[in-house]
Amino acid sequence: MQSTLKPQSLVSLIALVLAMAGVTVLSHGVAQGQRQLEGRDAANKTSRMRLPDLPRQFEELSSSVRGPEDIDQVTEKLGISPRLINFNLATAVDLSDIGLGRAVHIPVQISDKEGGRKSLYFLDSGEEALAGIFVNEDGLALRYVKRQSGEGTPARTGDSYQIRITTLDGKTIHEEQGRLKVIDPKIGKGELVIAGRGLRHRRVWILWSCILVERRGY
Repeated sequence: MQSTLKPQSLVSLIALVLAMAGVTVLSHGVAQGQRQLEGRDAANKTSRMRLPDLPRQFEELSSSVRGPEDIDQVTEKLGISPRLINFNLATAVDLSDIGLGRAVHIPVQISDKEGGRKSLYFLDSGEEALAGIFVNEDGLALRYVKRQSGEGTPARTGDSYQIRITTLDGKTIHEEQGRLKVIDPKIGKGELVIAGRGLRHRRVWILWSCILVERRGY
């Protein structure tokens, strides 16, 4: 028996189909817009890492330095003293989750020598250290780590830290907070579980925080 739709029913059906299509198109548009915003945000972050053709202090340096023996003194006067970084401990990291893509992390050496730093486990509460630099095809950024809570040293599981990624001139590109989970105190291995992101986003510290690893399962 062949069924027929009354005009009113047909209109209602068409309206329903159009409404469903409208919701689908709207959802697709919102998702596409969100992806575009995320893409622009990532592009903006990486562009802020970009380096000029010449260091911004080049003119001051060239006007003050008369020979190689002057460089140490002049850079110290300009507030750009060298850091004790160890490229032998560099690691490849994926910072796509914060819009910075893939990069290389080069740590500042844990050392009492000039230009070195403390282990992040031995920072006092409220103390911040330049832990390393991120380098990608656009340029570089500085990675600062601040211990926000906890008593005594070394730091313990549950202590909170803040990570601050900045440009060379100190402008913040990204900030995040997390809580420390000590995995193996004998080798100073632990991980920073980033607030609100769960175990998928972890910053793993090895060798008393001298080495940064971003991959799971290490």
